[in-house]
Amino acid sequence: MSLGLLGAFLGIGGRPFNVAALCLLFSMPTKLATQNSLLIVLFSQLSSTLQTLFTTGVPPIDPILLGGMVIVAIAASEVGRRIHRKIDNRKATFCLEGAMVLIIGISIYNMCKFF
Repeated sequence: MSLGLLGAFLGIGGRPFNVAALCLLFSMPTKLATQNSLLIVLFSQLSSTLQTLFTTGVPPIDPILLGGMVIVAIAASEVGRRIHRKIDNRKATFCLEGAMVLIIGISIYNMCKFF
């Protein structure tokens, strides 16, 4: 819950924090932690979607925008799957560390911009 709150506060979602927590707390290799993080996000988004559907109904959606999002999501997942197969845990850890440095930089920039 705290990882989700932190990710939402920073505006990045919780996935990078989930992966880091799974690696540190459960000694998972980075690639396995990434897969498990995807499942965490899937169930989180599923519950959020169901809550929205049951409380407020289906919001108005532009069909062209929805179609574009579906196409890009499928293409990006295919690219991610291919990259995941080709890299080892060491490279995956390097990518995670790079993403965390980028997130820290964006957070510092946003903090400076806010104040």
